[in-house]
Amino acid sequence: MEKIPIIESLRQVPLFSGLPDAEREWLAAQGQEKWLEIGEYISQQGDRPSKFGIQFSGRSDWMTTIGAEEVFVLSHDANTFWGHELLLLDKPSPVTGRVTETIHLLELDPDAFWRMLTRFPMILRGLVTTVAERFGNLSEANQQHAKLMSLGTMAAGLAHELNNPAAAAQRAAGSLRDVLRTLESLSMKMGDLCLSADAQAYLARLGTELAGRMVSAQPLDALAQSDREEELTEWLEERDVADAWKIAPTLVQAGLDVTELSAMATNLPANALGDVLHWLSATLDASALAGQIEQSASRISELVQSVKAYSYMDQGSVQEADIHNGLESTLTMLGHKIRKKNITVERVYDRDLPRLDVYGSSLNQVWTNLLDNAIDAVSDGGKIVVRTAPDVDRVLIEIQDNGVGIPEDIRDRIFEPFFTTKSVGSGTGLGLEISRRIVVGQHKGDIRVTSEPGDTRFSVRLPLHVAAASAA
Repeated sequence: MEKIPIIESLRQVPLFSGLPDAEREWLAAQGQEKWLEIGEYISQQGDRPSKFGIQFSGRSDWMTTIGAEEVFVLSHDANTFWGHELLLLDKPSPVTGRVTETIHLLELDPDAFWRMLTRFPMILRGLVTTVAERFGNLSEANQQHAKLMSLGTMAAGLAHELNNPAAAAQRAAGSLRDVLRTLESLSMKMGDLCLSADAQAYLARLGTELAGRMVSAQPLDALAQSDREEELTEWLEERDVADAWKIAPTLVQAGLDVTELSAMATNLPANALGDVLHWLSATLDASALAGQIEQSASRISELVQSVKAYSYMDQGSVQEADIHNGLESTLTMLGHKIRKKNITVERVYDRDLPRLDVYGSSLNQVWTNLLDNAIDAVSDGGKIVVRTAPDVDRVLIEIQDNGVGIPEDIRDRIFEPFFTTKSVGSGTGLGLEISRRIVVGQHKGDIRVTSEPGDTRFSVRLPLHVAAASAA
């Protein structure tokens, strides 16, 4: 590739096109001309500011890493510049730059960069303008990724929450199939017994009563359950009831005792007791299994409703909402993480709070960020308190945890863009900044933090009447 003189190359860069040739010569003398090949790194995410680059040709792509994923932010083509953002703000790089087409550039070290600004103060406006634009691009990319991560959190939480009721329903359905086969055979035996109309009516009433008892009965402790099963098994075996040990647990769960079994025996022919009790046990098992399937289906339906509430599906951008519903649906989505660390969640809700007009899905992203941070902050067996209360003409929503707290020397910076205490790639430093923009920008509210060891509180205050604002 033919090399173009640095002076001519600087003339093509809009930021320096208005400088006289003599000044461009001075600028060229301050830096080092370089050629970077495809695949070379310009800088890495987390690097301290160390250079200002004026890119004359080629292409560089800039990415940010979140978790194990690289997220594209922007590209630099010919006649642009980079690195001044970090030098001006004295911040580590939030992105990684890599050459995708061979680059010709002039590189200035920090001292040369500041000499350039001293000599050409008129270019500072152009530099500051690009800072706002580029950090805006990065913020937008990370905000979109944060939304995707919230969706991922929701999906992971939903998968964990759905697994238990779905597995329970599957097990119950399989067991019910076996019980129905047994019940079919027992029903044929019952027909052969030629029971009187009174006996049949008695058994029908008893079956309905016992099924109701099983639904409402309080479970016995293990020792009491075992003692009653043993007592019933002995009574049944004394009367030559086959496989007494198999049906005794179900009969105990239905609340039957020896006295009631004795009364039942007086209402039935002597040779019918065993078949009737086996039929009754199978009927109760079938009813219980059907109840388990119904409960599992109800739980799945509740989870689907939680997802709809969390994402505000089928609704406009602004909704009149009970703030507690959003908190509860978010806690449901994060339930697997809470249980994994055996965290206690205490709810201190004022249920008399009015409904608010809010951007529901955006606000749930705030609750996700704050609760997820609280979960990360506490140790196993820790505690999180979710509190709501009136606050003059506002509503207070507070997330409190008993973790180690936020060090005082960084507490004032946690809402800054790209500030994070996590390792490179583990966090963007935008979760709290995005939360601040949603609360303050969208909802005209307030968010702040107080912290000491064992007591960190993020307090969100929303006005009672939220004026509609453009979505962030």
